Amino acid sequence: DEGRLARPWPPHQEVRGVVSLSVKLSSASSRDALISVHYNVLTVHIGSDFDHLVSSIPLEHLVVTLLPGQFEMLILSCTTDRDADAGIICRCKDQTARNKWLYVFRRVDG
Repeated sequence: DEGRLARPWPPHQEVRGVVSLSVKLSSASSRDALISVHYNVLTVHIGSDFDHLVSSIPLEHLVVTLLPGQFEMLILSCTTDRDADAGIICRCKDQTARNKWLYVFRRVDG
């Protein structure tokens, strides 16, 4: 049922997961991060216990980019960033995990 699939994501329902972050596609170094969406805001935490907040972006300003053949990857950027090439490479553990994030991002009101 297509109407059921198009339901908005409830803003009070938090979703979170661990991804690997890098700043360039060709970068050999990456860092684990905990990303979450709660009340239409994406937050990114790093550190040994994910205790350091590095970014908080209202989803209305989030741009999600997919690249052909990169089934485990999302590129996250912000419409308010002046650097057009700015973006964070997020590598998920597999395509299913990446698709979970796509599902959430497409369903958020904002």
